[in-house]
Amino acid sequence: MIGYRNYTDGAEANYQYSGLRRAQMAAQNFTAENISDDIPLIFTMGVHSEQYIDGVTNNYIDGPHRRRAPTWSEIFAQGNIAIAYGAKGFMYYMIPTRTTTPDQDIDYKDTVWNTYGLFDEVGNMYDTSHTTSSGKIQNPAALQIPNSRYNAVKAFINSTNLIASELLPAQMD
Repeated sequence: MIGYRNYTDGAEANYQYSGLRRAQMAAQNFTAENISDDIPLIFTMGVHSEQYIDGVTNNYIDGPHRRRAPTWSEIFAQGNIAIAYGAKGFMYYMIPTRTTTPDQDIDYKDTVWNTYGLFDEVGNMYDTSHTTSSGKIQNPAALQIPNSRYNAVKAFINSTNLIASELLPAQMD
């Protein structure tokens, strides 16, 4: 997908800026004077963790599929690299924490895929060190509160205010 031109052979329309390289080129071409030919790059920051939970032991299943949560510094690095390549906005994957309790059927206990985002259940925060069982399974109906990744994202976005006038000129007609 780095240099992918189109989803149909030879066509010039619709998906002409598919792929990371095309998105970067389009973002760096952004001009406030003539926005009709520009496609601003909106970068999706990875701010989550993904884990398999074993239905028998309720423990994390180790392996290459595990995705640890990014550190504060890694969230800032993602954002600053995106700005360096011309990003004009940010989205976040994954905002809520979505966890499931493995099926407790007598004959079968399911293995589940859980995603931990910017908010966690109050009193049951996801433990990014994996040294405790804290937050493995959360109740989405319970009160949700911001976690450390949320605070890192908020601090990063606040840090962009210092350069926002250069990044996003207010010259939109």
